[in-house]
Amino acid sequence: MLLADVLHHIAESRRPALLRSIAQLLERVPRLRIVIKDVEPGTWRARLGYWSDRFVTGDRDVSQR
Repeated sequence: MLLADVLHHIAESRRPALLRSIAQLLERVPRLRIVIKDVEPGTWRARLGYWSDRFVTGDRDVSQR
C-alpha cells in the first residue's frame, strides 16, 4: 500500500474513516509497512506546498492540518 503525500487532500471529515480502513488492513496484513512523510506545519516548505495545491492544481479542499 502506498499513501504518499495525500492525506491533506482528503476532507478532514473523511480522514477518520480512511485511518480506520488502514488500521483494519494492518490487522489483516501485519507485515505491511507504511512510510509517512511529514512536512512541519508553519514552515516555508509547508506554505509553498499548500499554495501549490490550492492555486496551481485548484484543490479547494486541501487542508494545512
